Amino acid sequence: MTTADSYGDIARLEQLLDEHYQCQTLDPAKLPLLEAQIWELIEQAELHRDLGVNSQPDDFAQFILEIDGYICELKDAQIKDGLHTLGEVPQGEQLVGLLSSLSRLDS
Repeated sequence: MTTADSYGDIARLEQLLDEHYQCQTLDPAKLPLLEAQIWELIEQAELHRDLGVNSQPDDFAQFILEIDGYICELKDAQIKDGLHTLGEVPQGEQLVGLLSSLSRLDS
């Protein structure tokens, strides 16, 4: 097992969210452009369906928090990382992923 992490549209969305957070204090004039880009990417990745939203919300600041939480859930999700051969210890990245997954279990 390993974590899903982010790639593709999700990684790009994460980058735009970071830019949005920075612009809130440094350059608020860029916020409408960033929000439009974020919404466009959300629609392109079909995430608006997962989030239960059909159009760009009026309270985008609150929506950003929901998006951020959802992305964190996606990135932390446990996924399979190949087949395990009984009696053989995983090597390299698979060992790191296994140990990381085991350390997250309640014990």
